[in-house]
Amino acid sequence: MQNRILCLIPARGGSKGIKNKNLAILKGKPLLYWTLNLAKKIKLFDKIVVSTDSKRIQNYAKKNKVESPFLRPKNISTDTTPMKNVILHTLKYYKKNNYLPTAVVLLQPTSPFRKKSTLIKACKIFIRDKLDSLFTVEKIKHTQQPDYIFHNKNNFLKNTLKKLNKKKNRQSIKDYFALDGGVIFIFKSSTIKKGLISGKLSYIEVKMPECLDIDNLDDLKFAEKININL
Repeated sequence: MQNRILCLIPARGGSKGIKNKNLAILKGKPLLYWTLNLAKKIKLFDKIVVSTDSKRIQNYAKKNKVESPFLRPKNISTDTTPMKNVILHTLKYYKKNNYLPTAVVLLQPTSPFRKKSTLIKACKIFIRDKLDSLFTVEKIKHTQQPDYIFHNKNNFLKNTLKKLNKKKNRQSIKDYFALDGGVIFIFKSSTIKKGLISGKLSYIEVKMPECLDIDNLDDLKFAEKININL
């Protein structure tokens, strides 16, 4: 069966760390622009959509020739809304419009430095290995204990990352890994209801500045100083 990949870019209007964060200016362009621009370069996507509760963001997406056919309900546009609900809402909309992707690639605008090559690699591994989930991870300082970084209640994810962290002898190589801020997540549409990170899964390591997650003004100022061609 042909792989139909939907690229979903979640970009709500509200944010505690930075007012109107997704439209905050980074290197002369709104933060959202960099993810839209990259997504449009990936030929593996047969559809790109911005899910937002903001009319302003919706208009910006359409101006940049990216679909944003609905405004997300406020009850799934809060700081505590699980991303699973956002994805399922989008899939429900497209199912009603006779389109159901085999996989969803989630690209959050707060990771503007993700690379085209990394994204293509992730998609190809996901397809080749017939995965249910693929996510990016970053190496953390050895002084951080992995037991303290599992904020996700998903035990499957917790145990998977623990196995990854125990791959090598801790006395000889103190490398620990954690989920990054959301550089790349890929999910099989048919398994999302069971959990975003479940089933047959794999991971790709990303490094700075690719793994930078812009959450507050300090992050934005730091990102502005990074010398990189986007």
